[in-house]
Amino acid sequence: MPGAGLLSIWKVSGSKADKESDSWLEARLVRDDGTLLLVQDWMGTQRGPGKEGPPLKTYPLTKAQLRQLALNPALLP
Repeated sequence: MPGAGLLSIWKVSGSKADKESDSWLEARLVRDDGTLLLVQDWMGTQRGPGKEGPPLKTYPLTKAQLRQLALNPALLP
């Protein structure tokens, strides 16, 4: 992104492709000065200690909303 750095957005999934797996969207913005902004959009999970299941059916944010959040000037140093 001109003037912002390198923005990458991808989906990360747990080892199982089912509703009990951890799954999230992740946005990483590596700024030109080397600083990093990481934003994760979790669906939740229902397994493991401290988890607040059941998982959501969709991500709370769309990829476009996640991109907009990662590029928000108020979150940048």
